[in-house]
Amino acid sequence: MQPRQYQLALAALAFLSPLASADVFNVRGPQPDFTEIQPAVAAAQDGDVVRIWPGSYQAFWIDDEALTLVAALPGAGVVVSGTYRVMNLAASRSVLISGVRASGSDGIALVVSDCQGSVRIRNSTFVGGIESGGYPWNGFPGALIANCEDVMMVNCSCTGGSSGFVSWGVDGLEINGSRVSLFSSTFTGTSGGTEDDPGASGYNGGNGVTSWGSQVFLSGCTLRGGNGGAADWDVDFWTGQYGYGGDGGSGFSGGSANAWHLDNIYLPGTGGWSPDPGNVGQDGQDGNLNGTNFLGLARFLRVKRLAVDEEGLQLNFSGAPGDQAYLMIGTSPGYRFRPMFGPQLITTSGGSSLIPMRFVGTLDSTGSLQVEYRLRDLPAFGHGVLHVQGHMRGSEVYHSSSSWAVILDSAW
Repeated sequence: MQPRQYQLALAALAFLSPLASADVFNVRGPQPDFTEIQPAVAAAQDGDVVRIWPGSYQAFWIDDEALTLVAALPGAGVVVSGTYRVMNLAASRSVLISGVRASGSDGIALVVSDCQGSVRIRNSTFVGGIESGGYPWNGFPGALIANCEDVMMVNCSCTGGSSGFVSWGVDGLEINGSRVSLFSSTFTGTSGGTEDDPGASGYNGGNGVTSWGSQVFLSGCTLRGGNGGAADWDVDFWTGQYGYGGDGGSGFSGGSANAWHLDNIYLPGTGGWSPDPGNVGQDGQDGNLNGTNFLGLARFLRVKRLAVDEEGLQLNFSGAPGDQAYLMIGTSPGYRFRPMFGPQLITTSGGSSLIPMRFVGTLDSTGSLQVEYRLRDLPAFGHGVLHVQGHMRGSEVYHSSSSWAVILDSAW
């Protein structure tokens, strides 16, 4: 079936005319401006786009800048060896990152901290590193979000670091004092290790997600807890007793009731083995999740991260068959939580709480709908960012995940 076609109203795309200082920087690629990400970030100003070509890159940080970082080509290929950080964003600024993976080597792969503004991360993978020179050889979480007002991750994967030997299991994602929305992502805690000493106990497994003092919305995610480590085969020389198996990690561990769950898969880890049946570790606990469990299916809206104005833009809605799909278009990311619908993740330029909704169609029997939008031509070397979110009405009513696309003039 061909996607339905629409022409976006000029008013909705007025913001796509380029800012006076806006630019697009290429990191590597056919016409490189820089060979590493950090110099490009340092040279960029608010509103600029950093387009990154496949390769391995050094760690970088974004400190209170409104920037968009996108992988230049579809699929994997942009890998940061080390930690990348987004920090200290003022409420008026936002950071958008798509397709930029990271391996933390000897630290956390992604750290988002102390941000009053919005952070949007999609199609990215984060794997924590291993402590260097420590004992036991503890790992680091794949990602940490701390003291932030508005963070969304969609189509991401976060896995804790593990040495596979003597270590505590670590979390895939840790959230502290923040408001976070997680869509269609996978979070994996690592298994606890085993110490090779008579009578030694196994270490506990990590959680898929651990949250302290935060508001977290999870939709369409898979959360895996790590298994507990096994006790040593031999008895302790002095006590004549076997050690304990480590406890399995949970898919989600929340320190408060401010969590909302919609259509997720929870896979708690199993308790670690012990030669003494009475010392086997406990399985991870996901039977009584903290917070509110919504009924029904997760809803998503996906778009390409880079589009040329001559091509148009395909919007892909997914949800329940028969859903009526409405499109919301905003000039910037934002956050308002509506318990009946889930988080509204885009705003207008004036920060209005009401986003105009336009009916675009009904989801078919497979629960999908494609809508093709033709885009207005931009001035030469113009660019802008289009933020979109779906509102789905069926037997349940939910906002979908939000998404965004960088629209480039063909001259870029």
